Amino acid sequence: LAAVAALRPQPRAARSQSVFLRAHHRHFVVASPNASAAVRSGAFSPNNLLEGRVDVLCRCQTAALWYSNGVRADATLWLALGSDVSVGVAGARVRGLAPDEKTFA
Repeated sequence: LAAVAALRPQPRAARSQSVFLRAHHRHFVVASPNASAAVRSGAFSPNNLLEGRVDVLCRCQTAALWYSNGVRADATLWLALGSDVSVGVAGARVRGLAPDEKTFA
């Protein structure tokens, strides 16, 4: 019932806060069950994206959120890193994102 209530029209003040649950919104989920501890904690070097295969996660971000003229405001990327960490990136809240891997990392 909570998900159905989130899809109902909301007052203007509450609309900006509910970016993750909208009726016409794309959700991309990337499961990485074998993510290393360094990737899960964010303790990796942006200069070495091959360590822990962060480059693959960055490419998924580019495919999910980027299109030819900018960032998709109607999309959210969910990265499931193991069983204990998940990260959500909402296109409507992203600012200054470039389509290269190093910027996202």
